[in-house]
Amino acid sequence: MKSDIQKIHKWCNEVLKYQFKNDQLIIKALTHPSVTGDNKKIKNYERLEFLGDTVLSMVVSEVLITKFLNENEGDLARRRAALVCSESLYKVALKINLNEQILLSNGEESQGGKNKPNNLENCFEAVIGAIYLDGGVEVAKKFILECYDDMFDNMQSPPKDPKSKLQEWTQQNGKKIPLYIIKEKTGPGHSPIFLIQLEVEGIEPIVVSAGSRKAGERLAAEQMLKILNLL
Repeated sequence: MKSDIQKIHKWCNEVLKYQFKNDQLIIKALTHPSVTGDNKKIKNYERLEFLGDTVLSMVVSEVLITKFLNENEGDLARRRAALVCSESLYKVALKINLNEQILLSNGEESQGGKNKPNNLENCFEAVIGAIYLDGGVEVAKKFILECYDDMFDNMQSPPKDPKSKLQEWTQQNGKKIPLYIIKEKTGPGHSPIFLIQLEVEGIEPIVVSAGSRKAGERLAAEQMLKILNLL
């Protein structure tokens, strides 16, 4: 564990550009639920992830509302959704080498846990939560802005997430709104697999699997848009 702490300190200094006053916060933020198992004395990142998700959304919303002064709430919401979606979180997590820092059980690591998008997305949000608790909102905001750097500027127009785009298509074509159904949920609580079925009126249903309901619905919508030649 001592070597882990030294490695984490080095990463905080060189990559996060922040040193924690309370080491336990960053250790918890990097600890996957598979490590804790049934041992309630060992804390994992789940509570910090819950906090970090809120802080990230708040900071991104603040940046967007000051940067795009003439856009309505709908356009701002689409921009925010794109910046905090699973794909963006995973991209930023890899950027700060979270896959090299996340603490996993031997079993989870042997199953490729260091590179599972769901693990890294959750861990990234937990790191934000830990920084917020340790250093305050301005420090957390600085960290988020550095992580996202030019992603705000590269977003030329309000993007449409796949689910919204698919729903607009169904409405424009007089069809019922898309229906997403959880067909099955398997795996342990810390690493679930969701089987999601997407039904669109008049089209053969498709089924996808993903590490979360949100990711599965997005993936299903993307695949349906490809079938419709809209993506």
